[in-house]
Amino acid sequence: MLVVVPYYNKPNQRGMIAHFTTVADASEKPLIIYNIPGRTGVTMANETIIELSKNPNIAGVKQCTSIEDIEYLVEHTAPGFSVYSGEDAQALAAKTVGGAGVISVAAHIYGAEMRKMYDAIESGDVATAGQLQRQLTPKMAALFVFPSPSPVKAVLNAQGFEVGSSRMPVLPLNDPEKRELAVALGLDQDALLHEVSQELGV
Repeated sequence: MLVVVPYYNKPNQRGMIAHFTTVADASEKPLIIYNIPGRTGVTMANETIIELSKNPNIAGVKQCTSIEDIEYLVEHTAPGFSVYSGEDAQALAAKTVGGAGVISVAAHIYGAEMRKMYDAIESGDVATAGQLQRQLTPKMAALFVFPSPSPVKAVLNAQGFEVGSSRMPVLPLNDPEKRELAVALGLDQDALLHEVSQELGV
């Protein structure tokens, strides 16, 4: 699946519709739109996403705004269009209001726990799902104590997954930063300076 991220200097919603329609119509694969104001400096309006959802080659959106926006998009986008949260802390809330789930940073590290959380909510075990989200939220926050994706890459590299470093201008973590991240994740201070388990738990 091809992912397309908007970069604009000002909120030109009509231009966004034209842009994504052109890309979608030219693509052999369905698109997922990334609406990440913190990265792009522009928020795609809900009505823009609703209009784009009618394009059969635009499969969904990664929505990094509010739960209220996610609710609105779930209710108003075209049938079959998937609304994902892009905020890890919204993973459970997005699912409970009808979203498809979360396109997640933390799932690279805590995928098993997040799968268990979603399985719990699907089976009606709200208490377990809520407990897992509460346990995961501090870990999710820790992965953003330095500019993303450097923290998650530092953990993955320490786990033996050779994911390399971030692209400039985001720098890889130095040793003091790795120590700070390790403590925030509940690990030994020097854990990320050498190989760590692929199952960190929460």
